[in-house]
Amino acid sequence: MEDEHICVDNLSAYNLRRPAPAAAAFYGIFDGHSGGEASKYVKETILDLILYDPNFPNDVETAITNAFAATENGLRSAGILKAGTTALMVLVWGRTLFIANAGDCRAVLSRSGKHINMTTDHKPTNKDERLRIESRGGVISSDGYINGVNCQFGVSRGLGDWEFKLESVALNLLSPISADPELNTYELTQEDEFLIIASDGVWDVLKSDFAQEVVRKQLRLCNDPLKCSEELVEVEENSIFSTPKILKEDDNYKSPLCSVVGKVEVEENYRYPNLGNQEITSKEAVVSIREDAQGGAWIVVQRKKKKCEAVFSMNLRSHTRNGENV
Repeated sequence: MEDEHICVDNLSAYNLRRPAPAAAAFYGIFDGHSGGEASKYVKETILDLILYDPNFPNDVETAITNAFAATENGLRSAGILKAGTTALMVLVWGRTLFIANAGDCRAVLSRSGKHINMTTDHKPTNKDERLRIESRGGVISSDGYINGVNCQFGVSRGLGDWEFKLESVALNLLSPISADPELNTYELTQEDEFLIIASDGVWDVLKSDFAQEVVRKQLRLCNDPLKCSEELVEVEENSIFSTPKILKEDDNYKSPLCSVVGKVEVEENYRYPNLGNQEITSKEAVVSIREDAQGGAWIVVQRKKKKCEAVFSMNLRSHTRNGENV
């Protein structure tokens, strides 16, 4: 498995220099590629590097920046050269929300029923990212990838991928793939309802406002973050399979990264006209198309039972009461 996550609802168990506030939590998702070594290493090291940095908790942003840099160097020292990972982490410290992102994961805040994108998707096609990449000698292909030796990258920031980055090091240049996180700090208010953090597996399919609406509706029904996560993943998967695109035999569909692990087994019906009768089996699903008497067709998607990651949604209101930390 290439993807990892962290969910620590209470940081008070850590032996910190200063007692943690009542609302102190940490969440992270690490969407790995080219093997799972990098995402596993980041999961196991980055939280400790933040909490035990000399600047924490007086200067949290510096502590986070130092932790990303130390993790990046640690991957190289550990000999993890081929694998890489994106990294999105959220630290709740009292009423302050610290969000750090390197890659194309995304954090979306729900505030008074409206969505707010708290991060930027670090894609090579983004204007600022393109300028930085090209200033470092990187070349972006017409289909939006950074070209390297025997490889292409669809993200412009991330940890690891040292096989590629060492090409720049050898020339005494900065790598087009940056490990520097984008940092955002936000003071929570009574209007803030919940936060969704998810990998690109969700955001390549669902828009932020729609995902926020799905979670908000589910929270009202059950007030259970895990069920909300599962619902959002199911909606995302249904959206993929409800399009006219048919899976090919060699399709390698990967469920989106989530911070709460669960089992998902989906069997849904979708209706599209004039698709005829056919059945296609991929590695992950069986797609059956059967024409009906009215000339339309039912698409029956039977997802093979598999372990998948759900999207973590944290109810921020559970951390405040009457405007005070609890």
